[in-house]
Amino acid sequence: MNVNKIMKKIIIIYIILLIINNNCKCQVSWEECYDIQIQIEEGSDWAFRLFQEGLICKSTFINDNYTFKEYIDFFPLDSLNINVYKLKLFIANNSFFYKDTIIDQPGIIISGPPPLKISIINNDNLIIIYWVDGKCEELQTFFDYINEIIPDSKKNLYHFNYNDKIIDINQK
Repeated sequence: MNVNKIMKKIIIIYIILLIINNNCKCQVSWEECYDIQIQIEEGSDWAFRLFQEGLICKSTFINDNYTFKEYIDFFPLDSLNINVYKLKLFIANNSFFYKDTIIDQPGIIISGPPPLKISIINNDNLIIIYWVDGKCEELQTFFDYINEIIPDSKKNLYHFNYNDKIIDINQK
């Protein structure tokens, strides 16, 4: 009799621990991530938008005939890889993405393409980043994750190379 009572108690405790353990995992890794939306624009040439339903990418190229060709694709969230959640966790856990507005190197005046504009909605907070010089560890890691999210079949169209944005402010 005592063995049956002890076994029942162990089984009940085991079930309770399983329920508690599953609830904690869901709250930390999934729920906090779903509230992050990202929009990136580089003039009218390149755009990227990640939201709850999926990913929209836009890119513009000049053809051999010197005419513009615009490509736009939508990728549903379930077709994207796990790096979407890694990117969202990176944003959620990095204090850099909790500042109001970030203007990287505001003293730089450039003549050429406009700076990269990054808008992030994290829960109810809007963060706007203007990235001019291409020298920021957090944003380089951010774009590494973004490039990993883009499906392999479309990386040639939508891959973002932040090394092209690097400006040496010491040159005169």
